[in-house]
Amino acid sequence: TDQRIRLASEVLQGIRLIKMQALETHFLKRLMSYRMSELVIAKTSSNTRALLHLLLSVAPTALFGATMFTYALCGHTLSPSKVFGSLALFNQLRFPLLMYPIVLSQLADAK
Repeated sequence: TDQRIRLASEVLQGIRLIKMQALETHFLKRLMSYRMSELVIAKTSSNTRALLHLLLSVAPTALFGATMFTYALCGHTLSPSKVFGSLALFNQLRFPLLMYPIVLSQLADAK
């Protein structure tokens, strides 16, 4: 972003010279290459953020299902009090896990 803004301000300051020497296409190509690299970074960041959000929003439900399945496989009986009690505990994990991708993306943006 800094390179693109620096080049754009350079173009605006020297627009007469650029027009007289017909350098518009050269500067336009440089500006567009900077812009395309910015778009690639933005798209990668957005896709990573979406994937993290998806994984961490599904994690508590999958973890609950896997835990109940493992508990039943070990030969224990699933009573409603055990299932609903553990469901309440796993639902308390949902908020911290939903905040985790937000914190990770903010840390990545800070770098």
